[in-house]
Amino acid sequence: MRFSDWQVKQAADAILLYAERYLEQNSSFLSKNGSIGSKLLGAGNKQKWGGWKDIFSKLHETMRLRHYSPRTEKSYRLWINKFRGYLNNRNPHTLEGKDVKNFLTHIALHDRVSASTQNQAFNALLYLFRNILQKDLNDLKDTIRARQRRKLPVVLTREEV
Repeated sequence: MRFSDWQVKQAADAILLYAERYLEQNSSFLSKNGSIGSKLLGAGNKQKWGGWKDIFSKLHETMRLRHYSPRTEKSYRLWINKFRGYLNNRNPHTLEGKDVKNFLTHIALHDRVSASTQNQAFNALLYLFRNILQKDLNDLKDTIRARQRRKLPVVLTREEV
């Protein structure tokens, strides 16, 4: 069962509230800033997830500020999440243009996505780099891109009409 972002946030807030009120003597799983610490999230994942968590919250804020559609935000979040998985949860601040190039090539060759799908992934990653990470993507000239099929128009002869 999938939960919405607001439901997950509400559950996390409820756990924190419970811990603060009723587990004061045993609040060792809370970190210094009051969030759930490494015992619940896993010590190795906390830093990596925190970086991506900040990226996703900033994505939400900037897209709402610019009046993007919620469906656009959802699809961009999906592509950024796939990009994150492709890079094995690497720190988002170490990303470069060659990572985007490799990802776009991968989905074109191995996932065999259509040209419009690859363009959507490209636009999501472009938004990530330009508006959230504040980095420039300058090394994308020789990226393998899926080509759109040219549709031949259907023309009827006089006899067929």
